[in-house]
Amino acid sequence: MSGSSLDGLDLALVAFDVANKEIKSWELLFAKELVFPSELKDRLSKAITLSSQKLAQLDHDLGVWMGASSANFIKDSNIEVDYIASHGHTVFHFADHGFTKQIGAAATMVSKTGIPVISDFRSSDMAHGGQGAPLAPVVEHYLYPGYEFYLNLGGIANISLHLENKIIAFDVCPANQILNKLAGEKNIAFDKGGCLAAKGKVDHDLMNLLNKDPFLKMDYPKSLDNNSLQEIYFPILENSKISTEDKLCTAVQFIANCLADAISKSFTKENANFEEIKLYITGGGAFNKFLIEKIHLALPNIELVLPSEDDINFKEAILMSLLGLLRILNKPNSFASVTGAMKDTVNGAIYKS
Repeated sequence: MSGSSLDGLDLALVAFDVANKEIKSWELLFAKELVFPSELKDRLSKAITLSSQKLAQLDHDLGVWMGASSANFIKDSNIEVDYIASHGHTVFHFADHGFTKQIGAAATMVSKTGIPVISDFRSSDMAHGGQGAPLAPVVEHYLYPGYEFYLNLGGIANISLHLENKIIAFDVCPANQILNKLAGEKNIAFDKGGCLAAKGKVDHDLMNLLNKDPFLKMDYPKSLDNNSLQEIYFPILENSKISTEDKLCTAVQFIANCLADAISKSFTKENANFEEIKLYITGGGAFNKFLIEKIHLALPNIELVLPSEDDINFKEAILMSLLGLLRILNKPNSFASVTGAMKDTVNGAIYKS
């Protein structure tokens, strides 16, 4: 899995015990995060601006690197692998227009590993009128049951509400993308623990500008495109003359406010009735103590659950392995109640060795 925050490639080796097409048990055997080579990261950050030829070249080059990285990862694990499930790196995602683009050539990965690769986990859902996102509710349903709400704090923050007969999930607002952007003003990759943000104060003028994005008021199902996010939020942050610390503090409070508002509205709209509510949090933002504190203050009646570091770090990579398994079993790996599609769909193209 390669996320929108461009912090690297997550690899997870997962064993599933399956009988009669049902998952009986699963185990994370081995996991690792790899940082992108600087030249590759720079090209990925500019992917949306590349010509068709240069984008095709990047697609191939990323596939070469991901394939070689997967081969080394498998060798280090010393475990035989049946399939690789690769999300690829999202260049753009225009759900309202029915198309999305992930790169990291799967056929090239096959040539580097000798193992079948399953990729393209959004297109079938989108062809049936869905948003193609979020995908996380699938892994929550199968592998992490037992919570009312799930929150992923990645480059984009998205939430899931698990009801008795359906799952509601949607992108809420930018998260690590804008926090990491601001950390870059201090020449650091990210604000570890939210220490810089904790030194700042909320600027209400900046908050008002951030709150003007029409996406925040849209009803779900909905999903955010990374590039439109960057086009809207990055200029606002760049044009602000306040300190980086104040920008970070304001951005953290903005994220917490958006999450509290989204959770409250979804809870009311779905007429959800729980005796107690637990929010299961994963993604890199789960390590941002200041952000978690602000979310806790914004949601005082909800218990925040922070799982193990492996689950926080590798939930999305584990998700990819599950999506691949469901594709092999020919079972739906995208839920219509989440994406707004006409029906549950089986997504994934299989490239054989």
